[in-house]
Amino acid sequence: MVMDTIVRLVKKTALQHRQPMVWLANVLLAAAAYSIAFVIRFDTLNLPVNMREVWLASLPLAIVLKIALLIHYKVFTGLWRYVSAHDLMRLTKAVTIYTLLFVSLTMLAWGHLIPRSVYIIDALLSMVFFSGIRLSVRLYREFRIESGRRPGGRRFLIIGAGDAAEIAARSIVQEHRGNNTVVGFIDDDPRKEGRLIHGVPVLGPRGRIAECIHAHQVSDVLFAISDPPKELSEYVIRACGGLNVEFRILPSFCDIATGQIEVQRIRSVEIEDLLGRRPVRLDTTAVRADLQGETVLITGAGGSIGSELSRQIAEHGPARLLLLDSAETPLFEIEQEILKKHPNLPTESLLCNIKNEEAVRDVFTSNRPTRVYHAAAYKHVPMLETHPEQAVLNNIIGTRNLALAACATGVKRFVMISTDKAVRPSSIMGASKRICELVVSSMPESCPTCFAAVRFGNVLGSNGSVIPTFRRQIHEGGPVTVTHPEMTRYFMTIPEAAQLVLHCGTMARKKDIFVLDMGTPVNIMELARNMISLSGLEPDRDIEIRVIGLRPGEKMHEELVTYGEELRATEIAKINVLRRQPPPLPPGEIHNEINTLETLARARRTSELKSALWTLIRKDAAAALTGSDRDESQIDELPSFNPQTKD
Repeated sequence: MVMDTIVRLVKKTALQHRQPMVWLANVLLAAAAYSIAFVIRFDTLNLPVNMREVWLASLPLAIVLKIALLIHYKVFTGLWRYVSAHDLMRLTKAVTIYTLLFVSLTMLAWGHLIPRSVYIIDALLSMVFFSGIRLSVRLYREFRIESGRRPGGRRFLIIGAGDAAEIAARSIVQEHRGNNTVVGFIDDDPRKEGRLIHGVPVLGPRGRIAECIHAHQVSDVLFAISDPPKELSEYVIRACGGLNVEFRILPSFCDIATGQIEVQRIRSVEIEDLLGRRPVRLDTTAVRADLQGETVLITGAGGSIGSELSRQIAEHGPARLLLLDSAETPLFEIEQEILKKHPNLPTESLLCNIKNEEAVRDVFTSNRPTRVYHAAAYKHVPMLETHPEQAVLNNIIGTRNLALAACATGVKRFVMISTDKAVRPSSIMGASKRICELVVSSMPESCPTCFAAVRFGNVLGSNGSVIPTFRRQIHEGGPVTVTHPEMTRYFMTIPEAAQLVLHCGTMARKKDIFVLDMGTPVNIMELARNMISLSGLEPDRDIEIRVIGLRPGEKMHEELVTYGEELRATEIAKINVLRRQPPPLPPGEIHNEINTLETLARARRTSELKSALWTLIRKDAAAALTGSDRDESQIDELPSFNPQTKD
């Protein structure tokens, strides 16, 4: 009992005074190495009188030089529990330089009185003592972790057996709070099979993944690469289907480069990692220069794209940030998020419905925005098929109200978010967004505002999109519903879509329509299977995939370019702009048709509204196909309103 109390007291004192204890230990080791060098050289504790005098006189110099060189080479800055070869290299440099300086100074003071072997033994002992105490601390800590490990902790199988895998394994083992264990590595290099990394074997190629998971009771599969190839990710996830494991991936390269990865920061593999391309990351210098000091208005600020635009714009130092939405709860939430992260940024939420022309005009007159990002829209295709009047009033008339108010108040730049569904539209939603593009492209040349639109496809994880729907269906035990086995969609993450929209704003000229490069279309059936496998389940066994057929207005494959349009590259690789040309229809005719749509929508004359909507879309397509490009069959492919169909 008394001994335990003494041990606890010593531990507590050492922890409270850790830094002085470290300094004291190094001073004692420095003195010990030099002193023992004399004892070994003369093979006695009773040194000759002249040697004893030289030893006592030179001992302070040896201690001071050693400590000074340890400080200079930052040997004291590393944590002993994580001592590595890099730390030992710094220590070797410090001892080498110390020896050269010490030999020079002592020869100046005492000539050749000190035997040369003393210098050599002192250097060797210094390396042994200084490295030994550090390695001892690390080995003791790892022994305590291993001996204190309890059953039931997480068991990792690491994909890869390179440098990143070594760092990950070391970090996982050192993380004692979760009792984590690395059971092995998977690597396709046959030369590595059977080799050990920190005592953990390389178990074989990727074909043995399922076998290894069963044999070693694996709970987590970790990709030891921050951006694994799509082919590898999909293979591993499918091989593990139904095995109830979690998939994880290393953090960024910067975290790996430090040589230490915290287990808490090893993130789960998300469906975004299976896009088959690297996420877009661009230099934001031009965006910052464009937005700094401006009053920026974001419509639909509570939505998926609008809220991300708000977050990114807030980072670029606008003078004011105006958040507009008709839904109070999401508007309140994004306002609170911005205020918490940017307390010094003047931020105001504006509860306003863009269908109300007077309210929109008051917002612009009172706040005088200089930049507008228009993300407010109804977007659910099947819903708008049954509520076409809302598609017209919110999407088309709302855009017109905003555009007219922007023009009247001298907004410098107005960027509208469009969609790939506006290309040869097959739905009410797509048709309404195509007409929104016509609205901004037909604004008068006398207007001081630079109007532009940005066209892109689906964003991963947006409200009501396929990813959250599949997640909910998997959580509920299925079935996961897919409309058609061959359906494909373009996908982009919300942050990268918002980032590209902001870059479009910096380069926009009047009436530009930008088209984002969305990469390769993703097969929706494959997406569903991958999401089920990511959940540790097996498609068609644990979770049923049910094909339900195309819903009203849905396309099999989305496009990004419509009739008469040609893409032109810009200075930013992922952004293209459509060939600049006058609006296919005269602006006066466009606005007259929109007035007709508004009248029919407000009167809820649904049949006439649908007929007028598709008539305008067909006129737009016919006007775009001029001269030798004209192909009547392309116009015939567009849907037309059948009054016998159910409204």
